[in-house]
Amino acid sequence: MSLIHEIEKPTRSCDDNVDACSQRVDLGVLASHGSLFLTRPSLMHYTARREDLLVHAEELFEVVARKAVVVNIGSRFKLAEAAEAHRQLEARKTTGSSILLV
Repeated sequence: MSLIHEIEKPTRSCDDNVDACSQRVDLGVLASHGSLFLTRPSLMHYTARREDLLVHAEELFEVVARKAVVVNIGSRFKLAEAAEAHRQLEARKTTGSSILLV
């Protein structure tokens, strides 16, 4: 999918590890197609204020409770195994969510 293909949408959002987002963007090409926006959202910008974090967390938990999304728990570690959990995450040996059991 090319960037120009995405131009039909007024806003283009890039998530991590998405091929289209790793392409170099020629701002001149974007300008020639009208008023467009390119953004790379970061969770911290949307949850920096505690009240925003709580709103987004509540929305997420509602979606999970309705089973609209399924949380894939790929690994569980006891709190005493936190260092091992970190090593596995760094080595990219995990899939899904990794949780610490308290």
